[in-house]
Amino acid sequence: GVTSGSFLGGGLQNVGGLGGISDITGSSLNNQGILNARSTTAFQNRAGIRLSYDWSPRVSNYVEYLNMLQLFTDPRFQNSIFHSARGGFGYVLSPRSRLDAFYRFQFVDFTGGATTQRGGVSSSTSHSVGVGGSHLFAQTVPGSAQISVTLTEQQGFRDRVTVNGFVQIAKQFPTTLLAVNFQQQIGTGGGVFAATTLSQYVVLMANQRFSRYVNGFVQFGYGRNRSLGGQTIALNTYQARGGVTVALLDWLTGVATYTYINQDSSGLFGQTAQSNQVFIGLSATAPQWKLLD
Repeated sequence: GVTSGSFLGGGLQNVGGLGGISDITGSSLNNQGILNARSTTAFQNRAGIRLSYDWSPRVSNYVEYLNMLQLFTDPRFQNSIFHSARGGFGYVLSPRSRLDAFYRFQFVDFTGGATTQRGGVSSSTSHSVGVGGSHLFAQTVPGSAQISVTLTEQQGFRDRVTVNGFVQIAKQFPTTLLAVNFQQQIGTGGGVFAATTLSQYVVLMANQRFSRYVNGFVQFGYGRNRSLGGQTIALNTYQARGGVTVALLDWLTGVATYTYINQDSSGLFGQTAQSNQVFIGLSATAPQWKLLD
């Protein structure tokens, strides 16, 4: 069968450190991706849990919780604590198709930092209800989509209702994967400003398997970031990325990427700038385990 979610290259699109086009790197730290004239040391801790249960071969449900803590040494940056709880049901229509429905609650508490006193907010709450699904159009053409309605409440700003979602489709060749991804989502905020942002982007990606142990990818994207309250954050970003991963052990992978970013800012935070980034790192994966068999 097929499952909804990301299928773009086994997570290769997520490597390469923080930042990027409205979170196209897989990071939900919207404001950390903004180019600005400041520098700081950051600490980030992510912790979560997911429980799922199959009621039958066709019906399943899940609940999950994610906590994320962001701290910065420079007091001009905005610390935050992010909580997200989500629950949903899945239904397998056929070996090629699956449907999902979910509810998600998000709460961000902005702590410390100076931007809470410069037009930011002390907290942000959002509720989302949505449906999604995935379908295997052909043996080598998977696709998935999701749509949700989100109510966002921020102190000092009017409540905002937004329609969010994504569409992903890919074409798999023997050693190559081509994919396109369109998405609009509510971010966590934090970083340079205490506010929730609306992110929109389109990404084109190619993933090449050179051998059993070596994979490479190239990625091109355009992103649009806007704060939900006013024009505090108003960004248009163009990005090109390339990288390679090498399987060193069954559980350990080496990563090297290069990223070019061109950012155009018309808001109060961020600046029109260009950036060249090189990232080298290691990625370790723990073995899967089941609570109940």
